Amino acid sequence: MLNALNCGHLTIVENYIRAKDKNEPALMSTAFAEDATLEMILKTENMSFPAITDGLDAITDILVRHFNDAYENVHTFCLADKSDSTESELSCKWMVCMTERKSGGVRMGTGNYRWTFDRETDSRAVKLVITIEQIAMLPSDVSEEIVNWAQGLPHPWCYSDTIRQTMPDIEQLSALRRSIA
Repeated sequence: MLNALNCGHLTIVENYIRAKDKNEPALMSTAFAEDATLEMILKTENMSFPAITDGLDAITDILVRHFNDAYENVHTFCLADKSDSTESELSCKWMVCMTERKSGGVRMGTGNYRWTFDRETDSRAVKLVITIEQIAMLPSDVSEEIVNWAQGLPHPWCYSDTIRQTMPDIEQLSALRRSIA
């Protein structure tokens, strides 16, 4: 499936994920245009973000700086077999694993990215819509198991079967496992 996606779009998405997951705010300028817009659609109460954020600096603050103040051990996966691309858009399902800095608890979630790129200029993203479908909250005593599992997965593009078949057998992850199908 990845072969059918626009290579430039893949690089932009990969730069964004690296910036967010590894707390590298300087990379955000390789993913987003200066006047980009971020829209967040939350279908869960377990996360909090502003609905609309305008501009590269504000997006970087929300998705990298503030995010990394609260979370560590972040691993975001785009589901290669749940992705679609045109000349100016890329949509894909995603899954994220992370630990809370304060409590050590685990948060794992799923959702969708819908990227819009500027074909007329340099192809960086002019809009990103992130839908957060669900977030599972797990206790800190499973954090090592979850982090070790996530570190062993192909990153950032991974197939949904790989995630489902290797995901730790923890009851709180049942709904999340089903949502990846």
